[in-house]
Amino acid sequence: MSNIRLYQFPTKAVPVAADLVYIADSAAAFDEANTTIADFFGVYPNVLALGNLTLGNNQVLATDGSGNIISTSSLPASVQLAVGSFANGSGASASTFWRGDGTWGAVSASGGLVWNTVTAASDTMAGGNGYITNNGSSVALTLPNTSSVGDVISIVGHPSGNGWNIVQGINQQIYIGSSASALGVGGSVASTNTQDSLTIVCVEADTVWVSLGGPQGALTIV
Repeated sequence: MSNIRLYQFPTKAVPVAADLVYIADSAAAFDEANTTIADFFGVYPNVLALGNLTLGNNQVLATDGSGNIISTSSLPASVQLAVGSFANGSGASASTFWRGDGTWGAVSASGGLVWNTVTAASDTMAGGNGYITNNGSSVALTLPNTSSVGDVISIVGHPSGNGWNIVQGINQQIYIGSSASALGVGGSVASTNTQDSLTIVCVEADTVWVSLGGPQGALTIV
């Protein structure tokens, strides 16, 4: 509706708790002196009825999903946006948040990383996470398909494991000092010793990662 006006029954004066307040388009221009509540809705269908509602601090008007108007401090589930409404939910998890640039970014307590111990042969990494690899074979860690500038990933090998290797996707690349992996799926970075470690930061969304500080150990860069 546009050109909003407030109308009230039965006093047509300043609303009180016992009155019903209506919001209507002023284009309706109904006869305020003679119109009754009964014919009000029949003649003016574009009217929103608010009955005895009091708004407290931090409250809003909403519908409860059944056509009733309520005052609430939290929106009913029926009108809340689902995670899938944001970039189809791609990149959403318990450790991410929706950024102002329209992407999911990683978040963790006190600005640190969420650490994961990987005992399987492979895993797909996510920004804001650290990975401790502990498998009898070198663990294949795949770079995330979606990442935002500033996302950080850290990898460290457990002494009982057998190291790790980073798997790249299309157009992805990792820079470590003056060296760089080959562009795309043919490139990789791998530990040489069991407990080698590496921290990388995304400098170009989805594609380019650069080592943050020096890696611990002599890495194999392909």
